[in-house]
Amino acid sequence: MIPTQPSDDSPPVAQADALQDDQAILIPTECNPAEAVRTDALALLQKITHCVPGMVFQFRWRPDGSSCFPYASDAIGDILRLSPEDVREDASKAFAVVHPDDYADLMLSIQVSARDLTPWRHEFRVRFDDGTVRWLFGDARPEREVEGAVLWHGFITDVTERKRAEAELQASANRISILVDTMVDGVVVIDATGCIQTFNPAAETLFGYASDEVRGQNIKLLMPQPYAHEHDGYLHAYLGTGRKKSSASAAKSLANARTTRPSPWSWRSVKWRSTGNACSPASCVTSPPASTPRRR
Repeated sequence: MIPTQPSDDSPPVAQADALQDDQAILIPTECNPAEAVRTDALALLQKITHCVPGMVFQFRWRPDGSSCFPYASDAIGDILRLSPEDVREDASKAFAVVHPDDYADLMLSIQVSARDLTPWRHEFRVRFDDGTVRWLFGDARPEREVEGAVLWHGFITDVTERKRAEAELQASANRISILVDTMVDGVVVIDATGCIQTFNPAAETLFGYASDEVRGQNIKLLMPQPYAHEHDGYLHAYLGTGRKKSSASAAKSLANARTTRPSPWSWRSVKWRSTGNACSPASCVTSPPASTPRRR
C-alpha cells in the first residue's frame, strides 16, 4: 500500500498522523549561540582542569553556615576520594575527611577569609577511613554574593611529598646541629658574604664571644690585621675557585679573641653547604695550648 502524502495545507497534527512508521522525520532546531558558547567554555574549562595538579573548585559559604561546592573538578576523587556530586549541594562529606587535629584551624581560616574577603591559603591534613593521611594545600579568592553568601574560586593540591621532604630536611639539620654543638673544636659557619651563621659552644669558649654577639657579624671580627683586611678577597677567590687558600687556612694564624693580645689558632676551612648561588664555608678552629675563658 502506498502511504498517503499529506497536503502542504494540512494542519501539523494531521500531517503527523498521516506519516507511517517507516518514514523519517527531520525536525529543524533553532541554533542557540549563547548555549553553544557555554558548551565550548565548559569543554575548555574541563581540558584546563585536567592539566592542573590538583582539584579546581568553587566553594560557597552560605549565611546560615551551610556550605557546598557548586563546582569541583574530577580531581576531587584523588584529593578527597569523593565525586563532584557528593559535595555539589552539601560540603559536609568533604569536611568529614579533614584530620581532627587540623579541623579547627581550617574552619578558622575559612571564617577569616569570608569575614575580611582576603585570599584563603591554608595547609591541612586529611585522614581517610583506611588510616591514610595526606597533606593538602588550598589557595582561593573570595567574593561576596548578593544574597550574602561568599563564593571562593581556587584549587587544592596534594603536598604530602613536599611536607615529607621538609620533615626529613629538618631532621637532618637537627642531627647536624647536635653534632656541631658537641664538637670539641670550635665551628664557625659563614655565608657567602662572610657573615657568621653558626658559632658553636666550643667557639664561644675559644674566642670569648657568645653566639648571639657574633651571629650576623662578619668573621673578620675574629681576625686581627692584616688578616681581617685581606679576608674578603680570600673568601671571594675561595667561593669562585674552590681553592682553600684563605686568611683562615694558614696553619697558625692569629685570632682576635677577647684576650689581652691575639693568640695563635689553627684554622681548617671546608665548604659546608651550597644553597643556590650562595655557598657557606665552615672553619674548624683548634684550641690553643691555653684555653681562653669565655666572656659574656
